[in-house]
Amino acid sequence: MLSSRFLILLILLILFSPKVFAAAGVTMISVSMEQNLEAPRWMYDSKIKVKGGPLIALMVEAKKALQAKDRARCLAAVQKSYTLGKSLAPWLAWNQLMCAQLRDKQDEFSIAAVSAAVNRVDAQPKWMLYDPAAPQLKTAYVRAILLLAEQQTKSDRRSAWKTIDKLQQLRPWLNSEERSKIYRWAGDLAFVDQNLLSAQDFLLRSLNEHESADLRTRVDSIRTSLLLEREK
Repeated sequence: MLSSRFLILLILLILFSPKVFAAAGVTMISVSMEQNLEAPRWMYDSKIKVKGGPLIALMVEAKKALQAKDRARCLAAVQKSYTLGKSLAPWLAWNQLMCAQLRDKQDEFSIAAVSAAVNRVDAQPKWMLYDPAAPQLKTAYVRAILLLAEQQTKSDRRSAWKTIDKLQQLRPWLNSEERSKIYRWAGDLAFVDQNLLSAQDFLLRSLNEHESADLRTRVDSIRTSLLLEREK
């Protein structure tokens, strides 16, 4: 039995050795994860006709628009793709999130577009758990909600609190720097609402996640204000 296994292994080594491949006219190449590979021809040649039908053409169009940072064109192509590729909905949702986060020439993103993309995923939470696209979808989803929270903190405090609460529910998916950000935003909101105790608590939580000299100074200032209030 042992000799038979050895013989089979030896035959396989001979058959699949580089010399045998070379003799057959097959070139052996090595590819590493760090190596940059060229994209398909359609990424560079507009004259190339994409094969595979309307759905593939739309997905290629979305990819081209994403590369060109054309948010409107990218979102339009993805939206049309949903009706043709229902089985690909999680992948399309991931692309929608990526397109929605594209910034314009003023370096601003569309809150409406990002909210719409997030809402689509919220309607199908299983996509982030059991689908092959789950890892990429989860990352893009969290990034989109972080973008919303940051912007809403500046312009829409009521919505910001709701978004921050949603991020709290996603804590296992956040890293320490992201958790620090949401506590900092909560502290900013509480400070604007003149709730210094809550502001101090949130900012201290932020510091526990990620140290910041500026934030430490703010906490010291708030603590001083609270002490002065008590002395009155």
